[in-house]
Amino acid sequence: MALDGTYAGLTASILAWMNRTDLAGDPVNDAVTIGEARLNRLLRHRLMLTSATLVASSALTALPADFLQALVVTLDTGQQLDAATPQAIADAVFENGPGTPPPRLYTVLGAQLQLYPAATAATNVELVYYARLAPAATAGNWLLSGYPDLYLSAGLYGALTYTQDDRAQAFDALLQRQIAELNIAHEGLGARLQPHPSNVV
Repeated sequence: MALDGTYAGLTASILAWMNRTDLAGDPVNDAVTIGEARLNRLLRHRLMLTSATLVASSALTALPADFLQALVVTLDTGQQLDAATPQAIADAVFENGPGTPPPRLYTVLGAQLQLYPAATAATNVELVYYARLAPAATAGNWLLSGYPDLYLSAGLYGALTYTQDDRAQAFDALLQRQIAELNIAHEGLGARLQPHPSNVV
């Protein structure tokens, strides 16, 4: 089966390139999962951007399940919050106490968004963020349909990692070059999208 932007085509191509029919089934599925994990760590493309409205009523609010990285965080008043390190917020709490709302800073603690000062009543927080790729095996996604060659490199990296093949490092380098090319194309469509702000508090 050709590399046609479908999951079936992807796994068939991985098996053909590896020349390993014994990897059919769970092994090739695991290889794709390994490749997708690498993609999620490295790729930041405009098509990964999405938004969500969080309702905060305390310092901590659950992030969306597919959250990878914040780009912009604002209150529904239009006030944009500044990114801070967890240590900076801990220092602010220690030095200034809980502070007085509205929040001015945010950070990410595990799967939660932390605000400082903490919200004391229901507060809408608008989050623009990079979302994790939907698993190709269950839903397909924009990267597999639009850039199947990059997905093939990721899957081959996963397969070579799975089989403990020394060529995994070379395919990882190839994958990183392809991601860099895609990111450059992304930047060519406008200003580079960076998590806000460039200088973290």
